[in-house]
Amino acid sequence: MLVEREEIAKISFGDALGLLDWASPETAPLRLAALANSARNLQSGDVATFRRQYGRAWGELAESGATLPSDLPLAAYRFGNLAYIEVDKAEPIEVILVDNAQSFEARALSAAGLAILEVGDAELDIIVESLKHINGYSPSKLDRDSVRLLVDGSVFVPRNDDDHLVSQGLDWLPEVAVIANEVAGENLERGIQHATLDKAIRAIRLRRCSSISLQVADQEVTGGGRMDWYAFRDDASPTLILTHGVSLDWPRLAKGLASEISKLTDTRLRSLELVLLRLAAGRPEGTLERPSDSELATALGCDIGIVEDMRAGMRTDLAHVLYLVVPVIAYFEGAELALALGEAAEDAGAEFSLRGWLETHLSENSPRTGDLLAACEESPDRRSISATLGLDYGKFNRVLQSLGEEALSSEAELRATFEAYLRELAPGLRDRLRCLHLEDYRQGRGLSTYLSRRELQFIPFDPSWVLDRETIDRQTVVTHVERSFADAVGEIPEADLPAFEKMISENRKVVRAFASEAKPILGAWTRKNHLDLPEIWERGEAQDVVRLVENAGFLDFEVIKQDQVASLCERAGIWPAEMPARIDPEGLGLDEGAVREEQERKAREQQERDRRKRIIQFAGQDLDPGDPSFAVAMQNIAEAAIESDDGWFARSRQRTRLVPFDETSRSDSGGGNGGGGKRGQRAARLTDTQKVAMGVASEWLAYQYLKRRFPDAVGESSWISENRTNFFGGSEGDDSAGYDFLVQTPTVEWMFEVKSTLEDGCEFELTSNELRVASSASSTGHRRYRILYVPHVFSPEKWCVFELPNPMDKETQAQFSVVGRGSLRLRFERR
Repeated sequence: MLVEREEIAKISFGDALGLLDWASPETAPLRLAALANSARNLQSGDVATFRRQYGRAWGELAESGATLPSDLPLAAYRFGNLAYIEVDKAEPIEVILVDNAQSFEARALSAAGLAILEVGDAELDIIVESLKHINGYSPSKLDRDSVRLLVDGSVFVPRNDDDHLVSQGLDWLPEVAVIANEVAGENLERGIQHATLDKAIRAIRLRRCSSISLQVADQEVTGGGRMDWYAFRDDASPTLILTHGVSLDWPRLAKGLASEISKLTDTRLRSLELVLLRLAAGRPEGTLERPSDSELATALGCDIGIVEDMRAGMRTDLAHVLYLVVPVIAYFEGAELALALGEAAEDAGAEFSLRGWLETHLSENSPRTGDLLAACEESPDRRSISATLGLDYGKFNRVLQSLGEEALSSEAELRATFEAYLRELAPGLRDRLRCLHLEDYRQGRGLSTYLSRRELQFIPFDPSWVLDRETIDRQTVVTHVERSFADAVGEIPEADLPAFEKMISENRKVVRAFASEAKPILGAWTRKNHLDLPEIWERGEAQDVVRLVENAGFLDFEVIKQDQVASLCERAGIWPAEMPARIDPEGLGLDEGAVREEQERKAREQQERDRRKRIIQFAGQDLDPGDPSFAVAMQNIAEAAIESDDGWFARSRQRTRLVPFDETSRSDSGGGNGGGGKRGQRAARLTDTQKVAMGVASEWLAYQYLKRRFPDAVGESSWISENRTNFFGGSEGDDSAGYDFLVQTPTVEWMFEVKSTLEDGCEFELTSNELRVASSASSTGHRRYRILYVPHVFSPEKWCVFELPNPMDKETQAQFSVVGRGSLRLRFERR
């Protein structure tokens, strides 16, 4: 009507009614705002219309050159969904402009959490300039050639040697996908052939890594946060990429992986995700068992008889039976006849008689035809038929390998088991290496060979296990380790060496004391002689000196005395050039001048003033967390305290029973305590120095606890956080892991996060990273997460370590109540 009758348009859009003309290019800025507002409640059926209107408005804006409102909201894609975005002047939002939000590059960036703005055919450069005038957005356009997927910092390339996804406990997945597609498939997905679907799922590979990210114009994308998984489409090797913290179990399938697997299989596939989500409901973490016929029927909303008939039909289906039979024929008769079977079946098509072929070609070496076909009907996969027919595991794996097929074993699981047993054996092996290289140490020879062997990297994983063994036991690893060790190092001379842990602890203290005393003397001597002071002494950290001398291997052999340390520093290459290996001032010809004394006096006074601001009370004594010697002083006091009172461990070993909260109290956001004070009263905010001190003290006690709790599995390498550098050499530590300690046993990988309070507030906070790691663990699987809660952290006489369950586990969530915002603050109550 508006188009046909101009007078109505004049009335409508004139002063009389004051309506705005949607079709007019002049209203493009207002339409953009209106459309962005509508994106908040957009229905899926309206998305196509929205994209057309939004792209048209951007195009008309570019043509008209109109100015955008300073508070213009945007409708952009984030994490794959259309999201409403408002201006943020405090921290401008990075917005990437694209002509098509469904392209690979755009979807990849959206999956990483970046805001992807689709503007259709509009000129990208013009829109970028328009948005730059809005204080709150940081716009740029997408350059497709500059977007790359990075896995562990390198551009991702699919590999044929990656394990297949179905080998990770998902051997039942192709069968479930076919049944789901037949029963619940709709529209286009019904056109997917069963054989095609089965083959596509079996083609998916799995890649484990530490990090996944995207790179745009040679800059790594960080604004979107961490990517835990990514589905990489590739015709030859489609790959599901998972970070190490992501468990492959039923809950994780329901929380994202089901849709990724569907995308890698066929873009038309919808039924698989639906059935996996329904099957995952109520299943605990760490489990990935095959769904029963009744469970699958319930998930699909059909009669169990339909599922049973389809499964029976699939197992007698020629393609499925050939999949099982071909490697069995190769096992008994050789690969040539097995390949001939495949070719004959392909040539004959639907007319092929498998039974007749088998009866004609099989020798007495093979099972009888009837028994072989019956085994195929009972077996859903190759692992099952191998067990049913009693095939030699290693030989069958090699047959599969000769046919270019995936072996049954999981190399990743076998390696994890091997490494756990190797860690158990490490202390004894290290002592034998100490005996072997003792004379190198005493004679002043280099210790590079010892240092290269100390980490036991020369003892390799046996690759033959991947084919020969479904799992490995401890004795197998012991035998392999002893043989590898003997082959690498030969005969070990006898030597009487002190116990390693006690010796190295004492040696660290001696070096630390020497370094503290030596620093001012070294500084004075080098200044007097106009020589450079090595950088490690300039920093003034005694622990840095300890770590360097320890990492050079000089603390591993004998109990050292203070007068030996200068020579060890000289051997380690950190002693001033031309300076005698001694620190007595008189022997070095040193005389402190008055100016220097005054400078040092003022420096000490300022340091003392600063120290008083930082001071804390630990076991009734003043300690300064900012002092380089804080960790040492705290350790000395703590060691004395627990030696005089062993009750802390008895208190810690009492089982911690938590009281479930009802739904009302679990959602209570008030109360709680921030590291001290009584429940329901928020204590004063902790200072940074208090937090540092609490972390050092509580993690030190947690380490003592874990050494007693897991005497064969816990060593210095179990301490993961950066606080370990206060006490040990070796690794710098990693505060981004999401836990403070990692205890690896042959059966379970324990992740422990330490939390502490000044009193006993029964509260702690979890960061987003800790929440992610806790959520990825399971209560019954290989990876498990626990909280070590240390109350009264500055009062050793009250010390204990409460081991709390995973607050993100479904079975134990009810025992914690959310009482904070931002990072998650949780409350618990003990019986």
